[in-house]
Amino acid sequence: MLHTISPGTRLGPYEIQSLLGAGGMGEVYRARDSRLQRDVAVKVLPRALAQNQDRLKRFEREARAAGQLNHPNIMAVYDIGSTDGSGAGGPAGTAPGLPYIVCELLEGVPLRTKLATGPIPPRKAIAYATQVARGLAAAHAKGIAHRDLKPENLMILAGDHVKILDFGLAKLLRPDPTAPGAAGHPPDDDTGPVATVLTMTGAILGTPSYMSPEQVRDQPTDHRTDIFALGAILYEMLTGRRAFDGPTHADRMTAILTTEPPPLSTETEDAAPGISAIIAHTLEKSPADRFDSAGDLAFALTLVAGRGAAKPQSGAPSAAATAAAPFALTVPRDLPNRRITLREGAVHGARFTPDGKAVCYGGVWEGQQAEITWTYPGSPESRALGGPGTDLLSIAQTGEMAVSLRRQSRGGFFFTGMLARMPIGGGAPREIMDNVWEADFHPDGRRLAITREEGGMGRIEFPAGTVLYKTAGWVSSIRFSRDGSRIAFLDHPARGSDSGCPAVVDMDGNVKRLSAIWSSSRGLAWSPDGREVVFAASNEGSRALHAVDLDGATRVVLGFPSNVTLKDVARQGDTLLAVENERMRTHFIGATEGDARDLTWLDWTLLRGITDDGSRILFDETGQGGGELGSVYIRGTDGAPAIRLGDGNAFSFSPDGAWALASVGLARSRLELVPCGAGEPRTIPTGDLSVDHASWFPDGRSICCLASESGRARRLYKIDLATGKREPFSEEGITYYDSLVSPDGRFALAHDPGRKLTIYPVDGGASRPLTGAVEFERSVAWSAKGDAVYVFNRGELPARVWRIELATGARTLFREISPFDATGVEGIATARMTPDGKALAYSYYQRMSRMYTVEGLF
Repeated sequence: MLHTISPGTRLGPYEIQSLLGAGGMGEVYRARDSRLQRDVAVKVLPRALAQNQDRLKRFEREARAAGQLNHPNIMAVYDIGSTDGSGAGGPAGTAPGLPYIVCELLEGVPLRTKLATGPIPPRKAIAYATQVARGLAAAHAKGIAHRDLKPENLMILAGDHVKILDFGLAKLLRPDPTAPGAAGHPPDDDTGPVATVLTMTGAILGTPSYMSPEQVRDQPTDHRTDIFALGAILYEMLTGRRAFDGPTHADRMTAILTTEPPPLSTETEDAAPGISAIIAHTLEKSPADRFDSAGDLAFALTLVAGRGAAKPQSGAPSAAATAAAPFALTVPRDLPNRRITLREGAVHGARFTPDGKAVCYGGVWEGQQAEITWTYPGSPESRALGGPGTDLLSIAQTGEMAVSLRRQSRGGFFFTGMLARMPIGGGAPREIMDNVWEADFHPDGRRLAITREEGGMGRIEFPAGTVLYKTAGWVSSIRFSRDGSRIAFLDHPARGSDSGCPAVVDMDGNVKRLSAIWSSSRGLAWSPDGREVVFAASNEGSRALHAVDLDGATRVVLGFPSNVTLKDVARQGDTLLAVENERMRTHFIGATEGDARDLTWLDWTLLRGITDDGSRILFDETGQGGGELGSVYIRGTDGAPAIRLGDGNAFSFSPDGAWALASVGLARSRLELVPCGAGEPRTIPTGDLSVDHASWFPDGRSICCLASESGRARRLYKIDLATGKREPFSEEGITYYDSLVSPDGRFALAHDPGRKLTIYPVDGGASRPLTGAVEFERSVAWSAKGDAVYVFNRGELPARVWRIELATGARTLFREISPFDATGVEGIATARMTPDGKALAYSYYQRMSRMYTVEGLF
């Protein structure tokens, strides 16, 4: 019998409040975390089961597996502990040694409860299944399978947000080096003694009606078991009945092995054309015949959702209204698609060849340098066209390519390299100009428009040297119109952010923005008839495909549950897009050997600061998890749960760690002081400044802002927090988007217009380059005495952190940093270090792309 714990009992820092539920694996309680002052869910293993070593190992397996997962569609695990005499009092009358897991407290209803009222409408059912597939994809990427997916383990929260619960039957597909079985420990896998107990019967390994055939047969399982279960759940959501049913467990398991579910109704298939084929693919008896991955299943569901939605109504809303409204999916037709890339890595530039049949693309695969490859319909193989470090920028109608040589990431979503021209069939490139961001061929096939930086301003030039548009922000995806009279592009107002809007500029430099600013925008092209600009963007949720005409009338072309980046639209009508599994991750390295951990919180954890004692980091979340305006967080470097401070983009900690600087708004229009504890935010008056970065002076009474006035390049300002008085103390044209104040408050370190780290006296004296630094290097920290700075190169991996002496310019290698898994990683985004150099945290962008051609959108 389960042993109920009385309210008021403390398990470590967690005070039990009430019983939420109970099951075979334990009791779940609402509890209060006394340290962070928030409610959590505590799952406690009953005493009788805690004394059973097999069940205890199973409980520990759940904690170990679930603790690795960090995804918006998976319930977060915060902590694990036991009442084992470490200061935590056990319930009255119980022996010590009661294990527990601490999870986020979810307010919602199980999917089983929703199913009790009958079928779920197809649009909503597919949206639920897509979220589950995305969560499973994240777990599978960690080497973890759920193996007991069922409606009871899916929680529907407010806004129809889905969370996967209870990885208690998770199978670790890859060994955990800290788990039994590693380094000489006994194995704990499907062949070990524990697994023998856990897999003796189907009732233990899974739940009848949702078990895969291999589970029923007690055969080895992998991630495709979860795909089978999700297919069965989706079928039940659409029909209101189980895919494999019967009066007994034995009848249901027999049905799984020998029968197929009854067909879906005509009404369901009409509402979601193609859904029957997807479900059949998930429920194949052989794992090899199912979807290869949960990510592929999510993409397939996305296409079905797009085909099944209503057509847009006449009378398009204004661009501003469209950018703010929730979107319906609007493509009611079949969409044949073909996957182009099969390797692990990230797609960069990609274009159709002039005949619209073949695809050329630049990509970074399995941690190697970028290279250009070519693929043709019907062939799964790709052929290399360019050497290492080469990326594709554009293809002319004549077949010539514009490429970028020695391409390197410079942060903030843009890259630089040597612009060159090269035959499409391969051959030696002809170099043209260095430090070019992007380029596009004019329809005449001879001339090129380019984007680059000059004097701290992002510029569109055509021809090179003739400026059509410049901005203190940045631009991307320049594309000539079909007649060559205009260039469409994405206009991004803030460095380091992909917020932006589609715009066009004519050959006289007249610029027209076609919509309001979107919180994320990636990829742009002209429609086949040249009347619309097609782009990928979102405000909340995942980037979808949109089209806007030159009058600003915007429509949704196709919605996605995963982020999509538009690569090209062929004159013949096909669309080339990349479905992106992308994250910004943050790691911490402590003072002692082995003191390192992943501090990634949601999907875009970008480090902004670290306290002097190395106990906390400041970061922001500006991806899907952060919402439209982004979110500012602090987190203990011991791995404690993150605490959300408010909306915005974070900049830096105050000297005492009590405040954080942040900007709020898509254009970073408001600067705020946000308390890291109790208190209210304070708005800092900045007038017409657009702030890209802000850091503190040591006295805590003023801040250093890297900012720009309307129409002008960035420079450094000192702003008094009490009065709002601002004083510029640098030249215009500061590049990049960070600056660090010296320990004595006399200097600021930033990049000059030539992209080299430079020391700027706050009193307005003459600046001087940081001797020993090289172009594009980024700052990490000042030394405690202010006699040296630490720097790294954003575009190399592993990243080498150098100490540069201010007096002599001498460089000393301090340490190397590299992600645990470098696949899809092209450099370190940012790094911050404590003044004593003993603790360091860093962030990196990891992107895994799957590129497809899609027919029938235009």
